[in-house]
Amino acid sequence: MDQSREQKALRALYSDETENYRFPIEPSAGDWVTIRFRTLKNSADMVWIVYGSRKSKMLRCSMDDWFDYYEIRIRLGKEKFSYYFEIFMAGNCYVYTRTGIEDGKEIARTESGTVHMWAGSAGSGDVLTARRKMDMDVNRGADDRYGMSVDANQAAYAGVARMDFVNGRQLSLGGGRRSDLGNVEGVVPSSAAEQTLFSADQVRRCFVILPGFVTPAWAKGAVMYQIFVDRFCNGDPSNDVLDREYAYIRGYAKQVKDWNTRPEAMDVRSFYGGDLAGVMSKLDYLKELGVDVLYLNPIFVSPSNHKYDIQDYDYVDPHYGKILRDGGEALAEGDMDNTHASRYISRVTDRENLEASNELFAQLVHEAHARGMKVILDGVFNYCGSFNKWMDRERIYEGCDAYEKGAYVAQESPYHDFFSFREGGSWPYNGAYEGWWDHDTLPKLNYEQSVCLQEYVLQIGRKWVSAPYCADGWRLDVAADLGHSSAFNHDFWKRFRQAVKTANPEAVILAEHYGDASDWLQGDEWDTVMNYDAFMEPVTWFLTGMEKHSDGRNDDLLG
Repeated sequence: MDQSREQKALRALYSDETENYRFPIEPSAGDWVTIRFRTLKNSADMVWIVYGSRKSKMLRCSMDDWFDYYEIRIRLGKEKFSYYFEIFMAGNCYVYTRTGIEDGKEIARTESGTVHMWAGSAGSGDVLTARRKMDMDVNRGADDRYGMSVDANQAAYAGVARMDFVNGRQLSLGGGRRSDLGNVEGVVPSSAAEQTLFSADQVRRCFVILPGFVTPAWAKGAVMYQIFVDRFCNGDPSNDVLDREYAYIRGYAKQVKDWNTRPEAMDVRSFYGGDLAGVMSKLDYLKELGVDVLYLNPIFVSPSNHKYDIQDYDYVDPHYGKILRDGGEALAEGDMDNTHASRYISRVTDRENLEASNELFAQLVHEAHARGMKVILDGVFNYCGSFNKWMDRERIYEGCDAYEKGAYVAQESPYHDFFSFREGGSWPYNGAYEGWWDHDTLPKLNYEQSVCLQEYVLQIGRKWVSAPYCADGWRLDVAADLGHSSAFNHDFWKRFRQAVKTANPEAVILAEHYGDASDWLQGDEWDTVMNYDAFMEPVTWFLTGMEKHSDGRNDDLLG
């Protein structure tokens, strides 16, 4: 094969995890799955699929003017099925994973040895040649002959082939039991052990099938529109936050009168008046834009405009919903004591306001569904806010008979174990608690020490995707940070998924995560993640020259 055709052949190698190369796309345990691989027409000698400790030869089943297509049918078990491909062309073996042609990494580990790959750089112009170093019966002579095989000591392995090379030239095919060679009618993985021979890093490069994992049909290809509610549309001025309605982070809440006012550096206390009524008034507009899903930033009771410091997970904030009963006073100038913020206390603790606000959200979801749109809520379950009724640092609930004492107020609070208190503090009014990244306005929730907290949050997860609210899923804020250990984090999200999917099988679970989320995307925790690495970060660099969460600027990153 001349160099030009070789490069074309390498560029033509392709497979992915879409219905074009794997079908059915979301199989269940016991289903037969057809897996396909593409090569340049008449370029490949053989194509193999490698999975666990086994490999099987694929058959060329179709072709067009440019490409050949190889296929094999495999019957799935209950376990995750990981695989990659080996392509033999002109005496060379190329390893193809989700990341494309492998560039010289260790690719697999078996119980009797390690398989290593050697290759030139993809950009160097060198031929990408992969050779397997065997730990068994390798016949190496003076003519530099290499044996090419897979761990034949694995009893489950039923497709062993050995490719011999002399100075890079293919000589022969031989050896091994041949029961699976070319068996396009199907291969049945014989044991769960075969699915666990890859390391965590190798699995990330392998193609993966998760038997039984189903993506809600409505989420596939959906256009999602994120709404920061306070800055979207003011549909009901009667629920607007008032000047000095309460104090937060060394300042007063402020009503912004001019919608076109630019945000301030410390802007969390400034409210423009956006609310759910405003969102409802724009549903037809959003539908005309082509929006399929509304993703709402947090809407539950909280003192900031971003509402990631949740005060009450059970209720929509009346400032976004309905204020039917209003009374009391704002804080006097110079008074920062929120026990005197009677107007705010009345608005956010009165059950009539809270229930009416929840009903308005249910109405919003109903109207969105009537237009063929879905609604996803933002779930902030790693920490809450210092105003939260469980903590009550601002003593908003202390004088309300309908509420239990918060953990800040009293040591005997039923919510005491929801938080971790440090030595040196004392009650009443103990501020020595753990905060997320040491922010005292964001008390970290202490899940490991409170089964009650775990069940409460699982119930919240179920509540909002169930009738009468019928939200269509959750976006989980900093989801990998929940709890104090990786083991607990994974265990909790497994239970959260079960709770949510039992209540609403069509609900989606979308998590915020930076970096590789593979450990959470094994079919039993999250459905997917925010696309920060591939979309948000590059767009941020292009538009601003800065990375998100960075104070440094690099003009070279500007578009």
